[in-house]
Amino acid sequence: MSTRDAAIDRWCSEYADEVGGAGYAQMRGKCARAAVRLSLSFTELRVVKGHALTVWGEQQHWWCEDDAANLYDPTAAQFDGGVLAYAKYCEGDPVRVGKCMQCGDPIFSYSLEDMPARRDFCDDECAGAFAKDTFSDRFDDGDLEFRDRD
Repeated sequence: MSTRDAAIDRWCSEYADEVGGAGYAQMRGKCARAAVRLSLSFTELRVVKGHALTVWGEQQHWWCEDDAANLYDPTAAQFDGGVLAYAKYCEGDPVRVGKCMQCGDPIFSYSLEDMPARRDFCDDECAGAFAKDTFSDRFDDGDLEFRDRD
């Protein structure tokens, strides 16, 4: 193990201590922050966004790589059974950003640069149906029309 790899391992161990441990509950949802912080501490690393294939399926995930494509994942310990494979995100790939509150279907974005801050419905039809189901008793005719917030 190189001196740099040993230093990165120490950094990852210290990060795990900082967040309270190396388990799922402690590291889930912290991969972006951890990868950015790791890349700031080791400037030869770059942040990579993508997916980790685990025994539980494909998970959105961030990690770091160096110029030789060596992978450094400061939050890999969150995945019981480890990471089976990593896949980099390519612009235009679908990214799951939520679950429709009306029908339960997944909601996808196709750009990391243009991801909505929050999406609660897959389309206007589901948003309108949800509003009608939820608020119809507050209106005389029960007929609601969904309008965009813009």
